[in-house]
Amino acid sequence: MGYKATGHKTPLQVREKVKAYASAHREQYRMASKRYYESHKAEAAQYSKRRNEALKKEALGGYGGVCACCSESRLEFLSLDHINGGGSKHRRALKASGTGNFYLWIKRENFPLGFRVLCHNCNFAIGKYHECPHTRLATS
Repeated sequence: MGYKATGHKTPLQVREKVKAYASAHREQYRMASKRYYESHKAEAAQYSKRRNEALKKEALGGYGGVCACCSESRLEFLSLDHINGGGSKHRRALKASGTGNFYLWIKRENFPLGFRVLCHNCNFAIGKYHECPHTRLATS
């Protein structure tokens, strides 16, 4: 049986109703949300951590999932690099205060060009010295 046969609302209808209520009762809704968050901080932190980790995994996977320089594949060591620099400026323009927000933007934009996966060591070396020691070792 579908939603119509049972008389229940679809998830979209429920979401729209909640959105309308929240808009009409903005202050009450904000205070209720704040109270709920205060009493469920640990769960919210765990949820946020899991969500950000999943977003990071998906974003890195969209660009190959391994360091483009040294082939490091452990998620804890990987990050996204702006190939032409300007990462800080770009994140400020997006108002992406946390890495999860940046990875969400990457996902929503369908993994745009101009990014690559680098491990933190290679990313730092390229940012600081304009090249990674791995590239010097490979050409020696």
